[in-house]
This record gives sequence, C-alpha cells and structure tokens, in this order.
Amino acid sequence: MTMTAELTVAEAEWLDGWTAGPTEDQGSGLPSGAKAPDLALADHTGQERLLSEFWAGQPALLMFWRHFGCGCGVARAGRLKAEYQDARVRANRLADPYVWLDVYILDAQCNLGRRHGHPGTKLWADTMRQLASRTGMRELTVRSMIHGAALGNEGDAAAAVLLAADIENPVLDLILPARGAR
Repeated sequence: MTMTAELTVAEAEWLDGWTAGPTEDQGSGLPSGAKAPDLALADHTGQERLLSEFWAGQPALLMFWRHFGCGCGVARAGRLKAEYQDARVRANRLADPYVWLDVYILDAQCNLGRRHGHPGTKLWADTMRQLASRTGMRELTVRSMIHGAALGNEGDAAAAVLLAADIENPVLDLILPARGAR
C-alpha cells in the first residue's frame, strides 16, 4: 500500500470514529440539583485547576470539547468571552418579558397550588422568588414571599410587608392585611 493510500485509510478511520462520537457508556449522570464533583482538569493554558476555583464567587460555564484546540470551540469561546459581561447583566438584572411572564405564571401556579395543596407549590414559590428578586420585580418578589408565608416560611410575611412599603398597588393592601389600607 502506498503512503497516500495509508494516509487516506487512516483519515477515514479517524473521521468515522470522530463522527460516531464517544463509545463509552455515558452513565446515569448526576441527579438534578446535585453538586458537580470537584475534579482537577487542565485549563486553556494547560495548568491543572479544580472546578471549584471557577465557580467560587460566581456562576461558571464549562465547555467540553472532543479534543483540545477545536477551531469551532476556540471561536465560540472567544465570542462567549466578548459577550460575557453583557450576558451577566442581562441574565441577572433585566426583567425581559419572557422572565416576567414566567414569574407571573408561577404566581398563578402558586395560587392554585396553595388552594389545592399541590406538593410542588413550595418549589414554585422558591423559583418565583429567585427569578423575581434577581431581575428587580419587587411586587412579584413580595407576592412570592406571601406564598412562602402561607406555606410556613418563617419571616416571609414580615419581609413582604417591608418590601412592599413603597409599592403603590391597592391589591397588595388586600393580600397583605398587616399593611392596612392606605
């Protein structure tokens, strides 16, 4: 066999393996909400780092590539780095219409869940509070605290009254009776 033929065969074998993807069992993965293991991996410079170093003070995005130096991955990582600050601001502060709608729907779910004793109501209220508070939706944060108080979260009623102090909405007067009519 000629060198060109051997090279062609080797390239075809590599491409077949790359196209097929991993052959190892993927396993069961981590349960939802579980902490990721604190693995030591090489970073983009080749230095060994613990995963916990990356998310010590902020969320982290991990990108796994089939091989180091993948051109598509390097280009995407560059775009992510350029977009990172804008993404953080948008994801953590601005209340876009979709997030607002999600929180509004969670409020309705919590109302129904409390009325009918649904077991998912606490999770809905917690998710509602997290989304509303991180995006500055104060009135909906107050509503999530009202749900929390009704579900037995100590201190939520008092915190809701304090947070609602300068929100002008007569509906809050109805659902926060301790605040009283203004």
